[in-house]
Amino acid sequence: MLISSGLCATATSALRAGRLRDANRITRERLALLPSMDRDDPHCAPEICNAYGRACIYAIMAGDLPGGMAAARASMDDDLLSDTHITANRLIQPLALTGRFRDAIRYAERMWDQWERAGRPAPGWTLPGVCTTVLASGMLGEPESVALWRSRAGEVAGGASGPAVGPAAGGAAGTAAVVVFVDARLAVHDRRFDDAEALVRQCFAVDGPLDPYVAYARAAGAELAVAAGLPGAADLVASAAPLAEENAWAAACLARARWRLHGDRAELARAAEGWERLDARAERDCTRALAARPG
Repeated sequence: MLISSGLCATATSALRAGRLRDANRITRERLALLPSMDRDDPHCAPEICNAYGRACIYAIMAGDLPGGMAAARASMDDDLLSDTHITANRLIQPLALTGRFRDAIRYAERMWDQWERAGRPAPGWTLPGVCTTVLASGMLGEPESVALWRSRAGEVAGGASGPAVGPAAGGAAGTAAVVVFVDARLAVHDRRFDDAEALVRQCFAVDGPLDPYVAYARAAGAELAVAAGLPGAADLVASAAPLAEENAWAAACLARARWRLHGDRAELARAAEGWERLDARAERDCTRALAARPG
């Protein structure tokens, strides 16, 4: 347990220094120690719970979607945590980001039911899972499901009477990194560019080095700027690049944006390889479809 605690401190130091890949790698080492911990010793319980939680979050921050999914599934299979709204929220995110949309929605329905039966505790913790369910629904082209989960995102972000969550939303919910990321990615997917300029501004206004979705928002916003033909799109792609150095999803997204911008086949190949490594099925297929599109 002491070794795990030491690794936790080392990972936290790496995180605060902006070395997200290192933080993720170190936390995977913590996970490898969990089988050696005594499940009958109550002192081990906080360490086990913390290790799973950090592993899921750090994997998302680094864009390590396979790692995030593996950690989330392991936590659900562990008798100490089991299948709850907390563990489901952690699994929904990599499911949606890798294109397993039906699975993501199925777990989201379970998460929502479990959260309500538990008395709706700490609603903000479920926002990433709810928002990535909006992404899954939108990528499937199901507007009624999108509307339902946007409404639910508004509930968990600001209570039942809180702000709406969507492309024109205001308040804290409307400017959360995960919210603007999802809106930008769906705007590109749907080729819906009426609000592109305002949405791109939101993507580059969100901040917070410890927010798991800032890199996603920046990359999706940059790709939206390119797809919409906004002035200064090339500068936005360059501006998003530093965060992508520590996030594999953002790196693949920006490679695709640079291909859109310059027509460089090497960037297209880089994007496709990135999606393959992440097992991001939908993004891989979208990239292939773009490459096959005439003109």
